[in-house]
Amino acid sequence: MPLPYISEAPLFTGINVTDFFERFKDMATDCGLPDDRKVRRVQKYCEFGIAQRIQDLDSYEEKDWKGLMKEMKTIYKDGDIDQPRYTRVYLIILAYKARGEKKVDLYIR
Repeated sequence: MPLPYISEAPLFTGINVTDFFERFKDMATDCGLPDDRKVRRVQKYCEFGIAQRIQDLDSYEEKDWKGLMKEMKTIYKDGDIDQPRYTRVYLIILAYKARGEKKVDLYIR
């Protein structure tokens, strides 16, 4: 497992939490870390303020890996491009952006 803050290591800065967790999970699984050790190690791959926030979460204290991921995705959802993707709201906004509201309404009629 690469050491924190080197070029190959993932670093969470508050943006794209889903991508960070996918990369971290792959790296930790390749190294054979169990879930409780993933919980303890993940904060080392985050900026200082985020690491402090992780340590305050209930799932961190309980060593609940899935719970920690869920809490983090909820907290940092605004800076994540993967979470809203392919939801109905996202696709509607995308359709209106691509064609403009008037053209979509005309098409619907």
